[in-house]
Amino acid sequence: MIDYWDRVVKRIPGVSLRPAEVNGGPGVLYLDAEERLIGVVALEVAEGRIRSISSIVNPDKLTHLGPVADLRSLLRSAR
Repeated sequence: MIDYWDRVVKRIPGVSLRPAEVNGGPGVLYLDAEERLIGVVALEVAEGRIRSISSIVNPDKLTHLGPVADLRSLLRSAR
């Protein structure tokens, strides 16, 4: 899942990653060149090991975090 997400996001110019606390654990915010949120990846860690990885790109679930990018539009422009 992460490999797929990385391949998709790398097609978009100006994408950056920002480490963040997500739901009380480690995670990453994917931001476009204008620092609008593209998606969030959250890691669930137990006993020093990653137990699960969750990726959220649904804009309806991200709007409470700030400005959200239009992923479809970004991907169309990156072709």
